Amino acid sequence: MTALDNLSKLLSRLPGVGPKSASRIAFSLINTSRDYNDLLAKSIAEIKDKVRPCSALSSSPRMSFRSRQAEHTTGFSMSWAER
Repeated sequence: MTALDNLSKLLSRLPGVGPKSASRIAFSLINTSRDYNDLLAKSIAEIKDKVRPCSALSSSPRMSFRSRQAEHTTGFSMSWAER
């Protein structure tokens, strides 16, 4: 399996990202700067250490998050807190 195939497979496991979208994202990352890819990889690696679900987060399968910015831009209510 190539690095591109591996990345596409991993991306397709994200909610709402199917195989076609995963391939598009993977191909687009080829055309972005190394600095951007490094920042993205670092952010992904750090997310479990720096962000945790808020205590008010619903345990239902429906996404219930709380963030003023996310509510404003997406209409979703996001409930995550920096550690």
